[in-house]
Amino acid sequence: MRRAAAIRQHDEHDRDLILAWQIERIAILALKRSGERRLPSLKQLLERKAKGQTPAEQRAVVEALSGRLGVPLQRLVKGLDGRYHAVSQ
Repeated sequence: MRRAAAIRQHDEHDRDLILAWQIERIAILALKRSGERRLPSLKQLLERKAKGQTPAEQRAVVEALSGRLGVPLQRLVKGLDGRYHAVSQ
């Protein structure tokens, strides 16, 4: 389900980028032929961005923030009631 939503979101983003690119292109064509204004290539705009942080990178950020802010990390587990509870170590 999440995969389909992510694909749909990417498709909608691509569609919006193409529309914006076309609108800007029309605006450029309507200007004088000075040649100073250029659009990036559509292919470059539609390239997929690199994926987000890995779980290990996320953990490193959380640990760094914990150390910097002086707030200790707590291990949590999801209880039967659907809420998260601290686990004593």
